[in-house]
Amino acid sequence: QTYNYTYSFYNGTDFEWELDWLALNGVTLMLAPMGTEFVWQKTLSAIGFSDKEIKDFIPGQAFTAWWLMGNLEGWGGPLSDATRQRQAAMQKKILNRMEELGIEPVLQGFWGMVPNLLQKKYPEARIMGQGLWGSFQRPAVLLPEDPLFGRLADIYYRVMQQTYGKDIKYFGGYLFHEGGSTENINVTETATLIQASMQKHIPGSKWILQGWSGNPKKELLAGLNPAHSLVIDLFGESGQIWKSTGEFYGTPWIWATVNHFGGKTDMGGQLPVMIRDPHEAMKESKNGLLQGIGILPEGVMANPVVYDWALKTAWNTADEVSTDKYIRDYIMYRYGAWNDDAYEAWQLLLQSVYGEFEIKGEGTFESIFCARPGMNVTSVSTWGPKRFQYDPQKLIDALNIFRKAAEQYSGSPTYK
Repeated sequence: QTYNYTYSFYNGTDFEWELDWLALNGVTLMLAPMGTEFVWQKTLSAIGFSDKEIKDFIPGQAFTAWWLMGNLEGWGGPLSDATRQRQAAMQKKILNRMEELGIEPVLQGFWGMVPNLLQKKYPEARIMGQGLWGSFQRPAVLLPEDPLFGRLADIYYRVMQQTYGKDIKYFGGYLFHEGGSTENINVTETATLIQASMQKHIPGSKWILQGWSGNPKKELLAGLNPAHSLVIDLFGESGQIWKSTGEFYGTPWIWATVNHFGGKTDMGGQLPVMIRDPHEAMKESKNGLLQGIGILPEGVMANPVVYDWALKTAWNTADEVSTDKYIRDYIMYRYGAWNDDAYEAWQLLLQSVYGEFEIKGEGTFESIFCARPGMNVTSVSTWGPKRFQYDPQKLIDALNIFRKAAEQYSGSPTYK
């Protein structure tokens, strides 16, 4: 979702800066969905969809993430031909830069998501409606046992390889993301056949699945070859789904933090958990199933300390996990020099918005000024926190103490 909450209108310079930052922080695997619109346009055109019908399916460039997760179709569109071409050109630049930096891209696989209109064009095909995601009409799912699935997959992967190259190792794709219907669907068989299609077109590739909101389902994982699968545990800091599911029923996985919901500009994050829990998971992981650590920020340009620490802990041992050591180091490289007041202020932040919360899973805290006006505001955003889990006075105290460092840090933009 970062591609839409933050990246929707990025240019080449913006992406180069972002990719450089990620590489410097040790990231070796990154989602790369830009330009998928181009692949879909060519695929649907090849089976007789008109230009208007295609544009009714592809959303505007600020809504690509939810389209590719199977949440909506066409919203915010139509996407202009010039924008589609520009997105494809940008994707090629992104992939080239990733290759230079040693970052493996995750492109979008064909998992059966299709326009609802396909059912009218092919009434005999096994196409299952997926209902609504909130108030949005979801795309339908074409089941892989239907011959039409193979035909579409052949076109889709051919166009993808012709456009973005054949050196593809990872695919994303989200069956039943935050809902969807499994009625009359053999989920295990469906998963097996989708993965078989990926292997047919890109032998040795891995299917990456979101560990989120009850997914991937046990029945789905039962149909997969673990050697060609990888689950991203999105909400590592607010639950231990990996533990309750036996490491996703024996599937390789990555411990990750989502932390940030809805592209909000806020402060907060359970820093002690982010640097501690991946190491605890590593100790308990069986047969090397835990493959690494990741970040899934829904939006960036806020909370830099969260992503700094979440990635840095991958380079430390369990014995080095100490919030005091981390914050001492952070002050030095973030602001450029040591300052006692900055250290004292950070102690207050670690006891409040950046501490460990008793109630987990609500995301970070928000300003009341960002709430939609009303007489009964219970939370700033729909899924935002509804109660304080810290003393807000600590933030005021921290600000006043931080201000004492202003003279020493007058030349430090990161302090400001």
